[in-house]
Amino acid sequence: LKRPHNIFCLMFLIFLFNLCYTTKDHFLKFSLFFLQNEFKLYKKTINANSIQKGHKNEGSQMDVITAVISLVCALTALAYSGYLSTVILKLSPGNETMQDIAKAIQEGSRAYLARQTKTLSIVGAILCVVIWATLDHFSMPYTTLCFLVGATFSTLAGYVGMNISVRANVRTAQAAEQGLAHALAVSFKGGSVTGFAVVGLGLLGISSFFLLYHALNVDHEHFLKYIIGFGFGGSLISLFARVGGGIYTKAADVGGDLVGKVIAGLPEDDPRNPAVIADNVGDNVGDCAGM
Repeated sequence: LKRPHNIFCLMFLIFLFNLCYTTKDHFLKFSLFFLQNEFKLYKKTINANSIQKGHKNEGSQMDVITAVISLVCALTALAYSGYLSTVILKLSPGNETMQDIAKAIQEGSRAYLARQTKTLSIVGAILCVVIWATLDHFSMPYTTLCFLVGATFSTLAGYVGMNISVRANVRTAQAAEQGLAHALAVSFKGGSVTGFAVVGLGLLGISSFFLLYHALNVDHEHFLKYIIGFGFGGSLISLFARVGGGIYTKAADVGGDLVGKVIAGLPEDDPRNPAVIADNVGDNVGDCAGM
């Protein structure tokens, strides 16, 4: 109990083992019983420690140190994401035909995201007013600020991830000429840009808000209420991009098959069919920007 991070790691491993390897009721019940008791013991320990002399100041200092470490980790993740972006862009984009197709997909993806961002900006502005009125009660916009930054960071992560993914696609295809392992390495690096950008921006926002609100003497209980706005803003943009991109790509896929195969007699995924380009645009917007 003096090392609570070990308890949480153990609880996560037990839950993961249940989820992936077993469906037996007795083992699941035992694990849930174990987790419940560990949480009770941990809660009692926290309550006991909270009444000790000087615990509040020491805990506050540890929280600030943890937030600073998290901030450093966030900046490191963003720096590594930028480094991977430069590595991807230095690779060969293939021949002229491959580049022409890739440029068409890039142009469509930018147009789609620009239109979606414009629409979501209007929705986000309305929600900011609603959150300020209902949760912040027209006072200090703590929750509203968290919501606004969360939505902004989510949009930024979507733009970064999609702009790299539409460029990593053609470079992965070119790398496949050198072997499957080389193509897998390129695609993995391209996907890691989005992953590190999402994690880095999320951690950057939470740790920055903690340090800011700590400086404003906001207690932890209220901070946990305010920071919900950050997650809500990020999830709002992500879900819109993912659902919107999914609907868009399915519509383009069906339309491309009907028009291309049935009417025009073109083979499947023929780049001469504009719906094929639109289908790839929807895949990049929904699966990359939507993550």
